[in-house]
Amino acid sequence: MIKFFKRLFQYKLEMALVIMLFSNLYTFWLPKPLYYLLWAVSLYYINKSHSKSVSGRSSLAVALIAVIVFTSLINLALDIRFVLISVVLFVTLARTSYGYYQYKVNFIYAALFGFAVTGVINYIAYELNINYFTEVEGMHFGEELYKNFSGFTTNPMWLSAASGVGTIFAFYWANKFYNRGKFLYAVLVLPVIYMCILTTTRGASRSALGVSLFASLVLLLLNNKKPAKIIGIATVVCVGSFFLMPKIEANSQRIREKQMAQESRGQISRAGLWSQRIEEFKSSPVWGIGYAKFGVGEYSYVGTGESGNGYLSMLAQTGIVGLVLGLSIIKRGVLPLKKIRGNDKVALFSCVALYMAMHTNFEGYIFQAGWYLCFFFWMIISTLDDYRRYNRMEVCPLARVRLRRRRRLSRK
Repeated sequence: MIKFFKRLFQYKLEMALVIMLFSNLYTFWLPKPLYYLLWAVSLYYINKSHSKSVSGRSSLAVALIAVIVFTSLINLALDIRFVLISVVLFVTLARTSYGYYQYKVNFIYAALFGFAVTGVINYIAYELNINYFTEVEGMHFGEELYKNFSGFTTNPMWLSAASGVGTIFAFYWANKFYNRGKFLYAVLVLPVIYMCILTTTRGASRSALGVSLFASLVLLLLNNKKPAKIIGIATVVCVGSFFLMPKIEANSQRIREKQMAQESRGQISRAGLWSQRIEEFKSSPVWGIGYAKFGVGEYSYVGTGESGNGYLSMLAQTGIVGLVLGLSIIKRGVLPLKKIRGNDKVALFSCVALYMAMHTNFEGYIFQAGWYLCFFFWMIISTLDDYRRYNRMEVCPLARVRLRRRRRLSRK
């Protein structure tokens, strides 16, 4: 036990970073400015690790930042938000070094534990009838309260997106224990998968559920080459699904009731949001209408809005130029299959990136700087791209990384 806590203490920085990241999700429990402190710490490590520009990615990131600033200025979308997204893109994409790369690997891996814990504790919150969404003024309406569950977090959709990531990470650990022959540990992880899946559905997001299960299946296929193991895992998943179906079906009914309630109040569906983004794009197809700007003509405004799709949001606000640059950056995070199969953590990071890249078709978080998943998404994309350069991925204390660097320098 002492050895465990000593090892845990070596990652005290990473645990602090995870708290900063999730302060954006648990706003009732943690100070909101902690999320922005995460950016400052990352900037400090960029400087400390003597990072430099990355050929290709840095140019794309700087070009995307320039487009965001340019279109925001010419469209008079003069709001602090375009500065915030510029900072996020610079911190996550524009610079690299081996030290900063290791910082990112450790941070992402630690954050994945946070996503799994989110699924578990909010499952418990549901069983205890704790729903902090009811504390958000103007976000619930009488008897429809129960249809919007966010547990200890502030928003059901934010909770579902986080629990989806937690589901993938739980599958990763179950498979890892199974492959190592630690079957008891693998069985002990199954309740975590169960709780993450149910928390995802209770947040009333079918898209998060479906995409997270698809990404988990891809992860299992990547990390298992022998057909016998794949069949064994598939059998366990099928049996588990049999017991999960009644619960999932009950929550699916709640999702349908929520959609009907939204329509009765005149709220816009996903298809309606997508149509709005297309209209915005048509009004300014090359450069877009400006970052964080919504609507066309006299009905336009700058501020917070539900985009409904990260890519359409990028297209509407930065035009074709911005979308092409954004997709080009994301493409750099797509690694060859040979590289992915060579390291189970690379496969994990790739499948989490796959989940977020697909799920943002329904939630626009990859282009919303104020949402913690925006920072996390671009960070994981840049880390996968950096893997091409450093060709190794392991979680180890940053002090050990600095020691390796000093030894390399001393040999020179």
